[in-house]
Amino acid sequence: MARHIAALVICGLLGGAGVLQSLGNGGVIGWLLAGFLLLGLRFWLRPRPGQLALVAKCAGALVALVAILAGGVFVAWESGEVVVLRYADGRQGQIEERLWVIDLDGNPNVATASSKRRVALLEANPDVELVRGGRVECRRAVLIPEAAAAPEARREAERLYEEKYGLRLYATRALALFLGAPPGEGRSLIRLEPCPQP
Repeated sequence: MARHIAALVICGLLGGAGVLQSLGNGGVIGWLLAGFLLLGLRFWLRPRPGQLALVAKCAGALVALVAILAGGVFVAWESGEVVVLRYADGRQGQIEERLWVIDLDGNPNVATASSKRRVALLEANPDVELVRGGRVECRRAVLIPEAAAAPEARREAERLYEEKYGLRLYATRALALFLGAPPGEGRSLIRLEPCPQP
């Protein structure tokens, strides 16, 4: 009886987390977790021995799937040119982001999710540090939201990313498909112009 209740509680917790994930970020993983609610319903309606072991196997398989996906994407991500972008966090500190970079119209450009916080920080203090090839450069960040970018500029940026990073792009898109993306986050291209000379 205790194992039956434990299996139901675990299914309820995992399924609830999946529903929250699906509603918040979407993604296949959220729906797979939400499937634990159906498994719990089956246990509740037709209790059988070995339920806890089945829950453990399902949860283990899901953890293994996420670990393989995340590990594969990390390896793919780090196998191309990655730059570090440093900018003020608004509290006397710095944020460091590792990003892919392309050169467009003579300036380095990075693409990133345009979260409200990041946009606010970069608009408040657009002077950033770009670490590329071991060199630290002062740059001025100019945000170009995907929706506001000229279609030809957006196509050119996509072509350059595709040319430079190829299959790595598909690996990150697969991860976004599985884990979902926060709502309201579009993509922005950040053009890194040279800092104005004092």
